[in-house]
Amino acid sequence: MENDEAIVIRSTDFSETSLIVTLFTKHFGKIEAIAKGGRRLKNSFESALDILTRINVTFILKKNDTLNILTESQLIRRFHVHQNNLHGLYAAYYAVELINTFTERNLPNPQLYNIVTEKLNNFENPDSTNVTNSINYHIAQFNYQLLHENGIQPTLKQCAECGNKIEIINPYQLIHFTQSAGGIICNTCTEIYRNSNQHYSLIKPETLKLLNHFESEINNKINTQSQYKNFSYTAIIETQTLLNNYINFQLGLQPRTQKYLKQFN
Repeated sequence: MENDEAIVIRSTDFSETSLIVTLFTKHFGKIEAIAKGGRRLKNSFESALDILTRINVTFILKKNDTLNILTESQLIRRFHVHQNNLHGLYAAYYAVELINTFTERNLPNPQLYNIVTEKLNNFENPDSTNVTNSINYHIAQFNYQLLHENGIQPTLKQCAECGNKIEIINPYQLIHFTQSAGGIICNTCTEIYRNSNQHYSLIKPETLKLLNHFESEINNKINTQSQYKNFSYTAIIETQTLLNNYINFQLGLQPRTQKYLKQFN
């Protein structure tokens, strides 16, 4: 019998009385478990198996591909949907869909668990002075943190193709970024890409600055709610879009919830 803290990232009906839940636990990683009787009005799960709910769980851990058995859950907190914060709700759904898609089962990652819980709080309680910018910033930041935890964050200091250092001197200089190489590329490699009709995109220096800011926060173990105020709306949106597309490239698909976020850009 195991005990842990978890976030419900998926819940589906299994029978008239039971559920199959996907949980992102703090110390066991992503697990799938059957909650027998979980659909009954009176059960041992405190009606705490809704998606985005944070819970303490007791479960029987099975080997191989057998479903784990959830025996008990206790509510820590629910994700509260505010009437004027549909953006935050979609962002939260997007975050847990990415966790479900990106992570393998039974691989512990307490750091990523802490990131998710923090981001759910950011999405639920955005900075009220500019809700849209605050949430878009935290979506972009979560994208970068998830890539970093998986060791596939984009290369930002040197050419992702040839390894030469890239210095941005002109504040108006557009920078070349390619998903296939995994980061920014120098002018020489850009010419090669252009001549061979390989795809690359152009990003603004402020966008690269924001990406480097995310990396610096991770390295220095800091994260503050109001950092978005130091960056323009354009840079935040361009960074979010760039990282969305980069994640889609890595996954080979577009998360279903991603399209709902575009209405807030």
